[in-house]
Amino acid sequence: MSRVVVLSGATGFIGRRLAEYLLTDGWQVRGIARDIHAATASGDPRIVWYAGDLSGQADPTVWRQAQVLIHAAWSPAHKQPEKTSQENREGSQRFFAQALDAGIAKRIFLSSMSAHERALSAYGKSKFAVEAMLRPQQDLVVRPGFVIGNGGVHAAMTRAIEKSIIIPSFYGGQQLVQPIAVDDLCLGICAALARDVTGRVTYAEEAPITVDVFYRAIADSLGQTRKPIVHFPGQAAAALLAVCERIGLSLPMTTENLLGLKALEPTFVADDLRRVGLAPKPYREALADLAALRRAT
Repeated sequence: MSRVVVLSGATGFIGRRLAEYLLTDGWQVRGIARDIHAATASGDPRIVWYAGDLSGQADPTVWRQAQVLIHAAWSPAHKQPEKTSQENREGSQRFFAQALDAGIAKRIFLSSMSAHERALSAYGKSKFAVEAMLRPQQDLVVRPGFVIGNGGVHAAMTRAIEKSIIIPSFYGGQQLVQPIAVDDLCLGICAALARDVTGRVTYAEEAPITVDVFYRAIADSLGQTRKPIVHFPGQAAAALLAVCERIGLSLPMTTENLLGLKALEPTFVADDLRRVGLAPKPYREALADLAALRRAT
């Protein structure tokens, strides 16, 4: 019998890479995309695309004879975080219900380490709310640490550090972060799928590092070893960003970013890594590999 996985968010930074790993593992991948023509033109030709997004229903034929849903789709909250969060929650619930009604045995949700009871950002709160929609005994929630790769928040942060004359840091820069390379995250998801892991797992480096140390490592990977880190009061920065967002001024940092930064919490991950035999690449090595890839292209 063919192994079929439905992957929402398959055109995104993590979803696109995850699709490659699933295909390599022998899965037939069905991608859900808002624009299937654009997805077909730019995505892996082995993926079969179906129309759908978080604002509505997915094509009902996408679920036929599929065994797994991996839900990685998430709309970014650029200007209206609370409204977008509601759309993400409701859209996720529809996808989960469609999959369950179609008899899909396992649902996997790509969440975040920002998702916890003390989350301050709309992003973290909504991810945490969506986690509660799944069945711990049958389904799986995957919480990655800060994902290193050529996309997502990491790519935006790298561009901002590269272009700025300083490295801005907020709330003292001592918040703890646990990175993970996107390839290691994908390996962990595939391993959890193969071993039928359920409940919740967190994938990240075991030893947390401060945000300032991580910023410095990114700058070093860019060859900008002398660029200074300058600290700004987080509360004042958040108020200024809120004003900029109200008048429509786009900046590399958002109030959502700051709230997420403020609420960062370290997590014990050793047991979860052992469950799937995952040994994440050290963050400096992951950054060096990414820098080498950028130079090569």
